[in-house]
Amino acid sequence: MKRVSISALVSVTALTLLAAGPVLADCGFTGRTGTVNVLANSFPVLDHMATAMKACGKDGLTVNVKLTSQLKEEVEQAFGSGASPFDLAQVGTGSFTTLAANGSLQPMTDLVGKYKAKYDLQPSMLITIGKDVYGIAFQTNLQHLFYRKDLLEQHKIPVPKTYAEVLAAAKKLKEVGAVENPFSAAYKPGWDLANEFTNIYLSEGGKFFADGSAEPKFQSPEALKTLATMKDLVGYMSPNALGLATGDVTTAFQQGTTALGILWATRAAAMDDAKVSKVVGKVGFAAAPGASAGAPSATTQFWDAFVMPRSMKGDRETAFLLLMEATKLDTMKAAPDLANWLRPGISTSEYSKGVQESVAAQAPGFPTEPYFSLALAALGQQVGDYLAGRKTAEQALSEATRAYTQSAKEKGYLK
Repeated sequence: MKRVSISALVSVTALTLLAAGPVLADCGFTGRTGTVNVLANSFPVLDHMATAMKACGKDGLTVNVKLTSQLKEEVEQAFGSGASPFDLAQVGTGSFTTLAANGSLQPMTDLVGKYKAKYDLQPSMLITIGKDVYGIAFQTNLQHLFYRKDLLEQHKIPVPKTYAEVLAAAKKLKEVGAVENPFSAAYKPGWDLANEFTNIYLSEGGKFFADGSAEPKFQSPEALKTLATMKDLVGYMSPNALGLATGDVTTAFQQGTTALGILWATRAAAMDDAKVSKVVGKVGFAAAPGASAGAPSATTQFWDAFVMPRSMKGDRETAFLLLMEATKLDTMKAAPDLANWLRPGISTSEYSKGVQESVAAQAPGFPTEPYFSLALAALGQQVGDYLAGRKTAEQALSEATRAYTQSAKEKGYLK
């Protein structure tokens, strides 16, 4: 399969929750009938987009949108079935690569050509494999540093720019009793933990594969440094660090039980949601720290997009038109602060600060090799075994390499 490519990510915008529901424009098309089923993640920007799609549900057209907290698993199950129950689904960079490698997606090239002018589709929104469009991206996302402004100011701690500075800050906060578990990140074994490894490893200058090949290269000095850093960080996390997913880290910040952490930009607004947060106005946002001074920001740039399953049974054009309504400029302008929208001319606010700084600090794109998901799967468990003390760093990397190599040979990426 050809390497996945997208245009440069642009138009970093803000992420605050709106005090009142945004006013959406009317549905821009009529005369369609049938049923369109949509699957997406459960967070505010997708709720907003779902509202735009549902506005078209009239005069014989039914629009069902399922918002789930288990998106990756549900998409893979639905797209792997003989007849997908969904006609559109939201995916991130990582899951898109896996689905594309499995041949589970269908191109939208003809529909993009037909409606590109009407809906002013931007080049940055088109997710391509070769010359074909397989997805429509609507926002960029990445992880960055969340920190308690009040605690750092009170204890005269500068905002950390490297992981050495994060560890020093965490140590001081713990010593003075400011917070019991000063650092938090999604270290749940599996994709979450492998992704955190990826962030730091790339900042260390590590390579996952030999150039132009699927041959693994993550048994390296940079990988050992990455594991050592992660082990040090676990010492400042909650006792159940290896059970933490993104939602748990979000809650820890909202409840005031942590002070420094790596979280997705889409969670920034939740810090100031007075209905669930005890730290309104107290959390600041900055670039993800680098592995060392001058190193790239230890995060990767993702995008979120909608795709169509190859096995869909519904009407392609109707589903595509709903997608156009959810991603048109008017829909984005109605909620400028909910996402890092991939259209120019939309306002920004303080919630975009961490994204902007991370991009400026040369945060790389998330790896898009079709076999990268196999490396993530292998590392996700082995890194956990190392952090839990069940294996040495060398053993964990050796086992991850062995497991990846076996999977890559089974998939035909290696001989």
